[in-house]
Amino acid sequence: MIYIPFVYFFLLLTLNFLRTREYNLGNFLLSLYTFSALISIILYHIDFLRYKDIEIELSSCIFYCGILTLFFLPFLSKSKTKFHKILLPNPKLFTFVSIFLIVINCVALLLLAKVIVFILTHDPGALKKDGLKSIYAVNKFEIAGQWILGHFSDFYLLLLLLFFYSKTYLKNSRLFNNLLLFSSMSTIVNGLFVGGRTQLIYWVLVFISCFLYFKDDLSKQEKKRVTRLSVIVFSLLFFYLITVTIIRFSGAFSNATEYAEVFSLLDYAGQSFLNFNDFFINFHPEHYTIARVFPFTYDWISSVNFDLDTYKRSLPIDIGVFSTFLGDFIVDIGALGIVIYTIFYLIAAAITQRSVIINSKKFQQILLLFLLFQIPLNGLFYYSLYNKTAMISIVGTVIISILFKFTEGKSIEVHERSDI
Repeated sequence: MIYIPFVYFFLLLTLNFLRTREYNLGNFLLSLYTFSALISIILYHIDFLRYKDIEIELSSCIFYCGILTLFFLPFLSKSKTKFHKILLPNPKLFTFVSIFLIVINCVALLLLAKVIVFILTHDPGALKKDGLKSIYAVNKFEIAGQWILGHFSDFYLLLLLLFFYSKTYLKNSRLFNNLLLFSSMSTIVNGLFVGGRTQLIYWVLVFISCFLYFKDDLSKQEKKRVTRLSVIVFSLLFFYLITVTIIRFSGAFSNATEYAEVFSLLDYAGQSFLNFNDFFINFHPEHYTIARVFPFTYDWISSVNFDLDTYKRSLPIDIGVFSTFLGDFIVDIGALGIVIYTIFYLIAAAITQRSVIINSKKFQQILLLFLLFQIPLNGLFYYSLYNKTAMISIVGTVIISILFKFTEGKSIEVHERSDI
């Protein structure tokens, strides 16, 4: 049974690639889940890991593969037609939103410059275990910087879309575009404060996704620049990832192996399906909650604010593991809740992709499309929108999309892109 997800996603990836003849967003999702499923097979057959005792059942495989396919469905078709129109956003609004996010994130990074240097020169394991305040005394300016990052660093998705859109269709300066990219990396810094790796991985996944979406419309010169820049940035991020992994996981797994760091990366990449299966088969809650699925809504309708640590302690299983977003959903809203959520997701995707003008794409449509895409993309590990600060970026991006809807600029034909 453990082989079913890998075989299924690999075949679906192969068939969809042959059908579309391009490596699009849907194929990128399929590649990630195929790779994760492959690593889960390796983990399942390692004796000193806890996964060997998990019983894989057919029902969990069918549910997992079937629901994920529905979440992938809006992104499996060809990304664009050969010729299509781009309805440009209002330039003043585009510039205002960009500058606001650049300034707010850069101010936070400047306020936290000393803290960032401290973090990069200290043990990330201690940060993960005890928190920043246990090893560093933050001042009031740094507290302000942390607050700003906590509320605005999750706009990295919007900032990366602004960066690629500006490079692809607009005539903004290289400095302006690079500041957008730099500001988007504030989410990585926010992850540094807890010695984590996930925000770094999220940023890389979103960057690659944006490149895949815009690459066909990028000029050859800009494509080369983005490629060179990404190689430099990815190399630095990879170095940090390996460093954190070596420091945090050296001697892990009860000294059962001399290659603990390697196994920690395998565990990171492949545990999701195994934990989902465990939750699907063995977890039978007495009641469900929407506190993590819709954090804003829950606090509005509930007399008691949700506390994640209290919620974790109330459960008979450890949910502090990767189980994909479906694993979090199965714990919180159950199989029926997932089906209902999926239906509304597909309806939202259909509305978002609908073109008023044939073969056209509006900037606000791209924003909303990527908000939906973010759920299965970042959901490879867990449901990333489980708290109110993460949801602020979602609500904020939706509001910005509405503003762009009512302030549209001119339209251009993409096959005439060299003329703009």
